[in-house]
Amino acid sequence: MIIPAEEIEKVYKRVFTVSWWEKLFGIACLRFADANYKPVDIDKLLEILEKDKTDQMVYSLDGDGNPLEWFDCDDFTFALMGAFHKDYETAAMPIFVTWVKTIQHALMRYS
Repeated sequence: MIIPAEEIEKVYKRVFTVSWWEKLFGIACLRFADANYKPVDIDKLLEILEKDKTDQMVYSLDGDGNPLEWFDCDDFTFALMGAFHKDYETAAMPIFVTWVKTIQHALMRYS
């Protein structure tokens, strides 16, 4: 089974309720690296997560305990994305980094 990027985009727009004016002003934009994806295999994702050590990395804090700009949510997200993209099977799955600008947060989502 192949999932076209257009189908995934429809889901994103429904979930994140992207309005016409957000698209017009570039507030909300979606970029897909590939035209097609394979369905997510949860067992394969869990297998990689079991081996990956991203969850054991330390969130960066300054001397007062405030989060620093480096090795924070986006860095954890990219580290985990790298683990998934080292594997040929999961690299073909629709697993994306999502930037939520309204709260300045990065997260990973699979469709």
